[in-house]
Amino acid sequence: MTDTSVTRPAWAPRHERYTALTGELLRVLTDGISDGPEFLTLDSIAKHVDESFRARAVPRPVWQPESIGSLSFVRNQQHRLPKVTSWTAAMTPSRAERASPNTSVSPP
Repeated sequence: MTDTSVTRPAWAPRHERYTALTGELLRVLTDGISDGPEFLTLDSIAKHVDESFRARAVPRPVWQPESIGSLSFVRNQQHRLPKVTSWTAAMTPSRAERASPNTSVSPP
């Protein structure tokens, strides 16, 4: 992924520390993508950056999809794992599970 094509200069917003692409990449890596998967791929990051640029009507970056684009690249900071109150609660069988005999295992 590059800021722009070979014939155009990169777009750098006035009073910003980074070019638009670098700033957006840093934002995605730091903040994550809401409703995204646990791990972000280069393809998913490129798609998100492209959508962000399109929404802001600014020159879009150039992305050449590659075979490594589908590999997990970084953990999505906005992905939330299911909440478990405690390890004990997660491993303790429910009242119904304790009441019903386990018929799948025969006694010795």
